[in-house]
Amino acid sequence: MCKISSNTILKKIIKLKGREVIETEDIVAVEKKLNIYVNKKPYAQITYLPGEERELGVGILFSNKLLNHSSEIDTIDFDCSTTTLHILLKNKKKQIVKRTPSSHPVCLADLEQARSLFFSKTENFKKTGCVHSCLILSKTFKELAFGEDIGRHNAFDKAIGKLLLDNTLNNAHIGIVSSRISFEIIQKAITLGLGVLAGVSAPTSLSIDLAQNSYITLIGFFRENRMNIYTHGERIVISDH
Repeated sequence: MCKISSNTILKKIIKLKGREVIETEDIVAVEKKLNIYVNKKPYAQITYLPGEERELGVGILFSNKLLNHSSEIDTIDFDCSTTTLHILLKNKKKQIVKRTPSSHPVCLADLEQARSLFFSKTENFKKTGCVHSCLILSKTFKELAFGEDIGRHNAFDKAIGKLLLDNTLNNAHIGIVSSRISFEIIQKAITLGLGVLAGVSAPTSLSIDLAQNSYITLIGFFRENRMNIYTHGERIVISDH
């Protein structure tokens, strides 16, 4: 069994504080190359934060519509000596599953608590300043999956992979991401059937249009005591009364 590689490392640096020169060490996120093989053929080579390789690979295949359910997977093997992931899919015709976002309302107070939970889990970002995160919750705000990576897409895909492998995909309703919200991030939310997607940073114009057309409540600048609701604000219940 592969030993999980550490995803941070110490590097010697020179720190300047004004004119003061300090020789010290800094905690840096580890970046490695991951080779992904699907049915014994090269599929992709990506850079990633070590750890959760199986979840990442499964999430990528789901996002790229090569996989709908964990039952479609035959085997998953990770070779840590070569950082190579081998995924064998069962030989059966795949049918595209379309998930429609639920109209289930979301209480603002619960959303604020979810934000606190999200930031409490971003320890590697606090250490290194260069790690993205994604948290997926159910309609009742139960935590379903959390992923983190140097890449924002990878972080989302790791969370998706966990949902698939835990068979909790159909419970997903709310997503929180640390990054800006691009068109591709909304596409992942659509594939999951999320009703609400919140990002710490800003959305793009295309992502807003896509969220509007796909009935997703899109929230940007999701920070303490403030947020911007760009689409379908009717889902957000401001008061409990």
